[in-house]
Formats: sequence, structure tokens, C-alpha cells
Amino acid sequence: KNSPECSETAIKRYIGAAAKAITEKALSDPELIHISASVTLLLRKGSRAVWVNIGSGRLYMFTDGDIVEVTEDDTGAFDDFMSGKTEYDGIRQSNARRDLKNALSVRSKDAEISGMAKVNSHTSFLICTDGFWERIREERMEETLKAAETTHQWLDAMLTVAEAEPITDSTDSYTAVAIMI
Repeated sequence: KNSPECSETAIKRYIGAAAKAITEKALSDPELIHISASVTLLLRKGSRAVWVNIGSGRLYMFTDGDIVEVTEDDTGAFDDFMSGKTEYDGIRQSNARRDLKNALSVRSKDAEISGMAKVNSHTSFLICTDGFWERIREERMEETLKAAETTHQWLDAMLTVAEAEPITDSTDSYTAVAIMI
């Protein structure tokens, strides 16, 4: 709050503080030793944005309503996609989608910056949990964004699409934050 910063150093500091808090809690209570958390963090100052994604959430960046950036998931399913074992859309149905390769926990790896970009009034972001992106395809994200004038309209439209999807074996809740610059 006192000195906001939009940099790789700031993100690493914020993620490090969160990982430390989770580790301290896990080490103080044996029942929580396996606790972990996914985090997707976006910092923006003026025309500069920087973000990190750890775990199964995602950050989507849009320019003029079209997706131009999607963070990689830290899951076995995403690894299968990167190695050619499955198609991109297969990530949503893969049994390996719950196999987290990294998350904030006692065993966290150091945070790596997922992306940096210059942003302007044509830029929008969607930060969401896997329970959300598993239920709405990227083309529907774009369609609903292009039809929306506000973040509330965009989120409401995506929620309507997501809730119309049949529920899979996932018990994940779904959460999303929309940002229009």
C-alpha cells in the first residue's frame, strides 16, 4: 500500500510473502502439512502490466476482444499438452488436470514471471480458477467480451455460459475477475 510497485521484483516479493505464510501455517499444524494454494497475480501501473501464475488458475489477456496471451498451467494435463500427448482442449477433460506441479506450499518452487506487456484502453484481462476456465471455452470468452460494455456485463455473460455447461466430475468452485483497461 505504501509504495506500490509494478515489477518482477515486486511480484517475487509478494509471492514469497504468501508462500512464507502458507509454510508457517503448514508447519504449525500437522493436519495442514499438505496445504497448498494456486495464485494468479496481475500488477499494473500505467501502461505496464506484469503477472505470474502458479498452480491451476489462468490469466487471459485480450486486445480488442481477442485473446493474445494465456498463462501456462502448473498441471500434469498442461504438461501432456506441451509434450503433444493431448490437444489443447483435452486439458479440460484430462485426469491429470488436478496433478499440480507447482503451487504455494512447503515445497513451492520459486515464482517465475509468466508475462509482461504494455497495455492500453484496448486491453482486458480475465483471471480465473480452473473451475471457471474448464467450463467456458476461449472463443466464448472472446464473444462475451466483444458484446460487453462493462466488466459486470462480461462476467454475467460468461457466468451464464459456464452455468449452462454440464457439470463434470470436478468439485471445484469457480471464480473469475475481469479487468477492462
